[in-house]
Amino acid sequence: MMPSVPSEPTNKRVRSYPADDLRARVPVWIVRPGIVWGPGRLDNAHLGIRLGPLTLRIGGQGELPLAHVDNVALALVLAAESAPPDRLGIVNVVDDDRPTRARWLAALGRRSLPLHWRLLDVLAGLLRGRGPGLLRRPTLRARLMPTRYSNARARALLGWEPVITLADGLRQAGIGAP
Repeated sequence: MMPSVPSEPTNKRVRSYPADDLRARVPVWIVRPGIVWGPGRLDNAHLGIRLGPLTLRIGGQGELPLAHVDNVALALVLAAESAPPDRLGIVNVVDDDRPTRARWLAALGRRSLPLHWRLLDVLAGLLRGRGPGLLRRPTLRARLMPTRYSNARARALLGWEPVITLADGLRQAGIGAP
């Protein structure tokens, strides 16, 4: 899920999204979950690089767009049971409590060493798209730039409310509250 990606293409020569083709015939929901997490699924690519017991935490201020698996499942069920407005509904599904990388790693009991994401951005620029994964600017920026996410449209259009809080989800996973 990338907050800066428009829901409609901006280049007129680019073929429209598949949902546009269907819009005239069937109502379509596009449900964009954040980082799906839950018991057994606590790590993600947004955290940084794990070096044994230490995590090289890239960035620290941007919130993680966490979405507990139960909250995502509820949003999908609500979307399946309702028609979107104007035949196309696009919603982000993220939990209410979205911790920073530093707070999430602390909750997991991991030691981390911060590294500002802009240092990697400079390196990615020097590599001009020839580097692996995080050393490509679009990937790096999508994962690590400090960004805020909203679940307001999911609440308004689907009537969705998260059923699992961050603290409850961590307890389910056998970890104390953050």
